[in-house]
Amino acid sequence: FAGFEVFAEDHKHMRGDELTVKGVVREVYGVTELVECFATKTGSAATLPAPIELSTDDFQGCTERAEQYEGMLVSLGAVEVQPCQNLLTEALIAAGGKGGF
Repeated sequence: FAGFEVFAEDHKHMRGDELTVKGVVREVYGVTELVECFATKTGSAATLPAPIELSTDDFQGCTERAEQYEGMLVSLGAVEVQPCQNLLTEALIAAGGKGGF
């Protein structure tokens, strides 16, 4: 995995902190999560990654091709974001008449 969602109700970590994270990986509604997690700060002031430049074509049909970008910082350029489609706060993103979640 290049990125995933970590659920921790009480944490004091800041953007740029380097962490060692342990927990249980699970898939919920197609989203990879890390639950029952514990994080130890191992450093700070880390350089944050630049977003990966993608197009909506990379997300057509929510395929395995799109799955590889789950939890990662991406940039889609000039797009139109339509209102949330469901309770998982997924939104339709469209560019040039093509869309993807």
